[in-house]
Amino acid sequence: MQTVEVPIYEKATGEYLNARRALGEEEIRLRDQIEAVAEQRRALPRGPSIDDYEFTDVASGKPVRLSELFGNTNSLIVYNMMFAPGDDAPCPMCTMWVDGYDGVMRQLSETATMVVASRAPIEKLRALRDSRGWSRLRLVSSAEEYARTIGSENEDGTQNPIMTIYCSDADGLSLWYRVSAEMQDERERGIDLLSPVWNLLDLLPEGRGDWYPTPVKV
Repeated sequence: MQTVEVPIYEKATGEYLNARRALGEEEIRLRDQIEAVAEQRRALPRGPSIDDYEFTDVASGKPVRLSELFGNTNSLIVYNMMFAPGDDAPCPMCTMWVDGYDGVMRQLSETATMVVASRAPIEKLRALRDSRGWSRLRLVSSAEEYARTIGSENEDGTQNPIMTIYCSDADGLSLWYRVSAEMQDERERGIDLLSPVWNLLDLLPEGRGDWYPTPVKV
């Protein structure tokens, strides 16, 4: 970390400055590791092929194929949120994620295409969209076969939050990347980096603690 010359640090103790410099060195190493992992991710070979599943577009109520969700891009981001057909309300954590994604869609849509998929019927998704003020994200309702195929729904009907990236090329559609909250170590922090809320809470001296989003009212 470079020598800190901001005026506020003139009031800091030597102990604080030394600890802050040591932390800065670790933050640089973390940044470099994140960039290295991103490069490794980009170098993945072509993933397994996936069928051109049919969804129901929430805005129009009409069927739409996976291939039609790509728009003018060759890559598609899909966040599969936890909202089962029989649920009265969605997962509050997933809702927090989508709140953030809707907020950045103005910028994200300049280079990427993203949709949010859920097993809930379009009537429930419309009510959720309106209650949260989502105006930029495209929402689709997925069928059971698709949800089971990618693992966003278990055999007992329980849901899992899954982020998937699909690619479209001359050989058809393929799954390029998939990550869940559990990742490979069964911890519930596999997609934390995909939401700014956790990153900001981790800056605080008290950390994230046991905070959890409040239940969603639709």
